[in-house]
Amino acid sequence: MDQPVPSEGVAQADINTKGAQPIAFKLDNGVKVFQLTAKPIKWQIMPKYENQPEVWVTAWTYNGTVTNPLIRVTEGDKVRFVVKNELPDPTSIHWHRIPVPNAQDGVAEPPLTQQPIKLGETFTYEFVAKPAGTSLWSRAACSLSSTSHPSPVRSAFRPVSS
Repeated sequence: MDQPVPSEGVAQADINTKGAQPIAFKLDNGVKVFQLTAKPIKWQIMPKYENQPEVWVTAWTYNGTVTNPLIRVTEGDKVRFVVKNELPDPTSIHWHRIPVPNAQDGVAEPPLTQQPIKLGETFTYEFVAKPAGTSLWSRAACSLSSTSHPSPVRSAFRPVSS
């Protein structure tokens, strides 16, 4: 049976933090480099209302937000995503509807295209952004032996036409 995500020692998000915000990148020899950190965070899902208490949940996030950061690139951009795992379980990213090299597809449970990114490890995804449109990316690997199986967190990846 699924159990709640453990919250002991997990930082609380600032209530002014918004999810689904564009993420900044650095340019490295023509490659747009994005830093993503998979980590748990306590996220407020309901503020205090009349005599009802505020409600917080422990969420598995990228860069500490629910929903994940919004990634905007132009079709044909070379992109690199450096993913650090601070989750208690292994993880990976699967790029929905985006044709990427097989080794960059994030199918890590079972490990078909890559090994899962374990706690404390980093994995780098690199590919050319195509085709133009709105696509999703999500946490693809979760340990089948784990007691907590959060639903994949999804975010928009938007290669846009120039």
